[in-house]
Amino acid sequence: MQSRYDMQRNFDRSRGLLTSVPGERSVERLRIEGALPEALRGTLYLAGPGKFETAQGEQYAHVFDGDGMIAAFTMRDGQAAFANRFIRTPKFIAEERAGRRRYGSFGMTPPAGWLGLRRPGSFKNSINHGVVALHGRLLALNDATLPVELDPVTLATRGVHDFGGALPRTGIFASHPHWLDDPYEAYLVTTNPVGLRPSVTVWRTCGGPAARLATHPLPHLTFIHDFAVTREHLVLSVGSLSFEWRGLARWAAGLGSLASCFRWLADTPNTILLLRRSDGALLRTYEVEPSFLFHVSNAYDDDDGSVVVDVAWYQHSSIITNHLAKFLHTSSTPEEFRQAMPELRRLRLAPDGRATTTAFADIAMEFASYPEDMYAKKHRYLYPLDVGCYARLLKLDTRTGGVVAVDFGASMFGSEATFVRKPASRSEDDGWLLSCVYDSDDHHSFLSVVDALDMQEIARAHAPMHVPIRFHGTFLPGVQLG
Repeated sequence: MQSRYDMQRNFDRSRGLLTSVPGERSVERLRIEGALPEALRGTLYLAGPGKFETAQGEQYAHVFDGDGMIAAFTMRDGQAAFANRFIRTPKFIAEERAGRRRYGSFGMTPPAGWLGLRRPGSFKNSINHGVVALHGRLLALNDATLPVELDPVTLATRGVHDFGGALPRTGIFASHPHWLDDPYEAYLVTTNPVGLRPSVTVWRTCGGPAARLATHPLPHLTFIHDFAVTREHLVLSVGSLSFEWRGLARWAAGLGSLASCFRWLADTPNTILLLRRSDGALLRTYEVEPSFLFHVSNAYDDDDGSVVVDVAWYQHSSIITNHLAKFLHTSSTPEEFRQAMPELRRLRLAPDGRATTTAFADIAMEFASYPEDMYAKKHRYLYPLDVGCYARLLKLDTRTGGVVAVDFGASMFGSEATFVRKPASRSEDDGWLLSCVYDSDDHHSFLSVVDALDMQEIARAHAPMHVPIRFHGTFLPGVQLG
C-alpha cells in the first residue's frame, strides 16, 4: 500500500474538480464502458457544490460556500441516464436574479450594501452537504439550516422540510440524520447556541412531527455534524472544537465569516455523551484525547455491553478551517495537510467508563460506507475512500485489518461510495459500490460500478460534463429520473 499522505496524487488536480458546472443537463443515454449490471435498477443521488463563484466572477472562499447541486444517475436494464439541478432556495434565486452576490456564506462576509454598510444576519446556506431519503421524502442537507425537500423524479426544489414545525429555525442541524427500521424511527440532533449555556437536543420522528426526546448542556458551543445510533444507544461527540463568541458577534453583525469563528481547543478533551435511545437520557460521559469526529460509519452494541463506533477521527479542526478553504486557491503545506488527514478508528465505550480507540490502518480513510441492512449490526466490512490521494476506493476488513483497493488512476478524484445489495445476495459484501469519479485528464466525470466481493471495477457510465466534488449520496431502488 502507498504511504499515508501522498499530496502530489491528491491536490494537483483539485482545481479542475472545483470549477463551476456549465449549467443543468439531462441526458437519457450515457456511454457505458464495460457492462452495467441489468439487475442494478434505481437512481443514485449525489450532493455537493455546483458553483464556486458569483455571476460577477468573485470566487468563493471555501468549498462549503459553493451553491448546492444534486447530480443523479439512473440505471435500468444495463443503461444509465444523468441529470443535475441546482437547489433553488429563495436566496439562491435572489442572487440568480440580481446577477451578483447578496449574502454572506460559510467562508465569506456579506457584501457591502448601501453606503458601504454590511447587513447584519445576511447569510445564505448553500445546502451542499448531503442528501437522504427519509419517510418517503428526498431531503438535501446542510448543518446551518433545516433540510430542503427535492422531487426524486425531476430534482426540482420543493421547499424547506421542518419535520412538522417542531424543529427550531436557528442553531446547528446535524446534517446526518439516522434511522432504525425506516420508515419507523428517525433521529435528529440540533445544537442550540442561544440561552445561558449551549445545549444539544435529540429529536425522534416516525414520519409525523418530530418530538423532542431530551436536551443536554454542553461544556462549550461546538459543531456536531454527525452522531451514532445503535439499537440501545445514541452516541454524540462534543469535540475539541468551539466557536469564539467575539467571532460570532462579528459574524452576526455582518463583519466576519462563520468559518472565522472556529477555535481549536488543543488542551480540551473530547467529551463523548452516551444516551439511552428510548428517551435520550444521559447514561454516561467519556473523555478521550483532543479530537474532532467528523463522519460516523456504523455503530452497534457489542456482546460485552460495550458500544462500538467506527468513525473518521481528526486530531485537528484544520480540515474545516483551513484545508477545505485552500482547496479553492492553493495547496496546503505538508504540515497543514497532515493535520487535515483523518484516521478511521474504532471507538469502544465500555460499561465501566473506559473509552479506547484503535486505528484500523496507516491510511487516511474517510467516508466509510456499508450496506444499509447492516445498520446498527456487528459488521465486518467498511468501504472508505483513501483521502490521502482520493483516487482509491478501499474495502476494509474490520476483523483482520486487511485492505483491498480499487485504484482509479493517477488523474482521478473519487467520492464516497454507496453500497447497493445484489438480488439474492449471499454474504455481507455481496453488492455493488457506486462512486462518482472525476477524470482531470479530460475534465469529465463518470459513475464507477465496483463489485464489492472482489473489488473489481465492472463498468463506467460517463456523464456529459464534469461533476464537482461530491460529499454524500443515497440510492433509491426502482426510482427513475423523469
